[in-house]
Amino acid sequence: MVSAVGGRRSDARGRGQDASTSTLARLVRPSRFSNFQDPVGLLRRAFASGSRAARLMIVREIAALALIPLDLGLGLYEERILERATDRSPQPPIVLIVGPPRSGTTLAYQLLAHYLPFSYLDNASSMFPHAPITVTQALSRLPNRAPVDTSSYYGNAAGLRAPNDGFHVWNRWLGEDRYHAPSTLAPETSDSMRQFFRAWFGAFPQPFLNKNNRNSLCLGALTSELDNVTALFVKRDPFFVAQSLLKAREDVQGSRSIGWGALADHSAPVQGSALDDVAEQTHRVFTQMAVAKAALSPEQYMEIDYEALCADPRGLITTLGTRIWGDSLSPRASLDSIVPLRHRDTVRLPEHEALHLADRINQWR
Repeated sequence: MVSAVGGRRSDARGRGQDASTSTLARLVRPSRFSNFQDPVGLLRRAFASGSRAARLMIVREIAALALIPLDLGLGLYEERILERATDRSPQPPIVLIVGPPRSGTTLAYQLLAHYLPFSYLDNASSMFPHAPITVTQALSRLPNRAPVDTSSYYGNAAGLRAPNDGFHVWNRWLGEDRYHAPSTLAPETSDSMRQFFRAWFGAFPQPFLNKNNRNSLCLGALTSELDNVTALFVKRDPFFVAQSLLKAREDVQGSRSIGWGALADHSAPVQGSALDDVAEQTHRVFTQMAVAKAALSPEQYMEIDYEALCADPRGLITTLGTRIWGDSLSPRASLDSIVPLRHRDTVRLPEHEALHLADRINQWR
């Protein structure tokens, strides 16, 4: 999948997968399936969920298979675009939405991409990993009148023009492991990344927006290697992050005992309590967020609370828009129709599990 699910790269034997699943994974681009214990089961569960975003995600995956030859052909053209990108003048801002998985980062991404004049990687480009600039530029010439849609399926927004996490681009520099990220980048990797953004801004002069939870784990490397980066940290109560991660494990991996999301291990079921394991994962992620934020100056980041975002989405849009564009801000869509959103911070676990998880979270909070 493109963004709903991340994970560790499987070894050459396809550890943890049965023969049919491993065969399917080899037929498809490996990186799109190496994050899941049971990709066939994931497709089945996604379709059965009834989620429009989930079903459109499946359609994109099928379409991406048919489009591989075209993607490779366009990739040759895009190589020339990258080679010709030599402008080293100051670039527009790059806004990276980061935070723990299941913290509201996708919601923030959808709202900001819809209302503010950012450029961003969309779902259409995810089907063309070798030519995202070319495809995005071609589609940008077409009108996009889709209304704002804040529904999603584990990071997957609905619609071809909807914002995408961009693993199909970030993986070039950060590798296929969607649960972990390198703390430093090799010089040639940094050069490649900077070259891509020179080409991107050559095609799209607007500030660039992206949400990818893995980028939270290597924010120091990204802010040091890229110019004019602002990090937007989305915060959510750790109990509800952990609770939502449990649900994601069930829906994505088929079992709450198999890890999903940043700093998880999905190579084998956990030994012991899944509640304890997800509490520990949440602790590690929040610790990593604190370390990343502490390394930045106040001018390099903003913070937004998930509940505050739902209560006042217009406030976030206006605040960030003014910070990036100042008095020249011209929203992509009218802000007058924005209304508060319903947040999902409610206890959904059985009482004994909720008490156990809360106790584990409170031990480090």
